[in-house]
Amino acid sequence: MNLPWSVDGSDANIPLGSQLNFRSQNALVLLGAIDRAVVNWTRLESRFRTSFIYVKDSMRMYGSYVQVLEYLKAFAGDANRVDMASGVRPTEEPQGPGDSPNLKTESGKAAAAAVR
Repeated sequence: MNLPWSVDGSDANIPLGSQLNFRSQNALVLLGAIDRAVVNWTRLESRFRTSFIYVKDSMRMYGSYVQVLEYLKAFAGDANRVDMASGVRPTEEPQGPGDSPNLKTESGKAAAAAVR
């Protein structure tokens, strides 16, 4: 069956997992659970049947569904919202001796000499 979506990274609206950049790890966990559920559902033993699925496959589908639902209960909704400042990530921090916040007006060599 041909999919109407391009999931190889060429569609800007459907990026690859390596291109995702979340500020919240909870979002990454939830997206991973949804991804695993879809993959599990496409690999069921009864995937070639047209009229019914096996009982074991039904339980596999239910298990994936419950996992996604529990993550949504744990992480989503206003009751679970944690208000915090969305500051800079550690990877966005300036690095190097010349980039320290208290040395903005000094050059890199002068700052290194001042530290010695």
